[in-house]
Amino acid sequence: MTNKTDRDSLPVKPPVDGALACSKRGWRIAPLPRGLKAPPPKYFPGIAYADATQITKWEAELPGRNYAVIPGIALTFIDVDVRDDKGGLDSLATLEFEYGALPPTFTVRTPSGGFHYYFRGPHILKNRWRPGIDCPPYVVAPLSRIGNGYYQVIDARRPAPMPNWLPEAIGNADEGDDADQTEAVELDQPHNIARAIWHLTHDARRSIQGRNGEYALLLTAGDLKDMGISKHTAIDLLAEHYNKEPFCDPIWLVGDGPTADRLDVKVENAWRYLIQTQPGSATPEADFADDPASLDLDDREVRKANDTTTIFRRVYGRNLKRQRRS
Repeated sequence: MTNKTDRDSLPVKPPVDGALACSKRGWRIAPLPRGLKAPPPKYFPGIAYADATQITKWEAELPGRNYAVIPGIALTFIDVDVRDDKGGLDSLATLEFEYGALPPTFTVRTPSGGFHYYFRGPHILKNRWRPGIDCPPYVVAPLSRIGNGYYQVIDARRPAPMPNWLPEAIGNADEGDDADQTEAVELDQPHNIARAIWHLTHDARRSIQGRNGEYALLLTAGDLKDMGISKHTAIDLLAEHYNKEPFCDPIWLVGDGPTADRLDVKVENAWRYLIQTQPGSATPEADFADDPASLDLDDREVRKANDTTTIFRRVYGRNLKRQRRS
């Protein structure tokens, strides 16, 4: 009989136990299809809760499903990927040589042998800023299962403060070549609009005068670009969901007034200058385009996906058609 490593052996506890343990720490959880690490393109629900009751309801709908941990104002991740020779461990060694070792923190080993490092601090969304290293829009929760492996907690301590060199390291990565600005995915898909609205109303940086508020708005617009939102739709979403207290103080002007005070001008600048990543690069479709298994889901998940898509198509359909004609 062949011996198996820890990550190749399935745990006794089901994935929902890992999700519930994370929710007890105050981390927000979202449902994933059973056996998958990514929501298929038409699925992502745009919802997440640090609530055991809601997680239990999701589990009752589809027993044995996987779960995702969603970042936020006080939680961020570094994802080190070694699958398919992506070189994450080599990149991490280079980073630690340049900036110093990562502090001991809550750590999860992935089924492929990579690592998820959890840190306290505002989420930084940045895909592939070094070979095999991301600051992703979510990570798969501990105990979730992929094939014959699972996501295993190897250090259960409280997350350490985010390394103060992380923004600098990502900023230095931006000094490289600009990315091709061809859309990585179809823009303004309803499930990506749902994610963008959730980001704006829960996790977005606050644009406060005297606290780099202008830069915060620029980066927030860049987040929407990475999430697969078009420039025109980004202006509408920011105006409706973000350009109010407590996110913005003072409120940005839209379509009129001095250029320096206009929200739409800042969005234009994000599309003009934040070109180190492709539009739509931080979407499930782009992240897992090379993983066909992520497209498989059962009939119940298909119905749920279609329901989510229908809702957002009704809400934004007319506006999106108008924008695509312009």
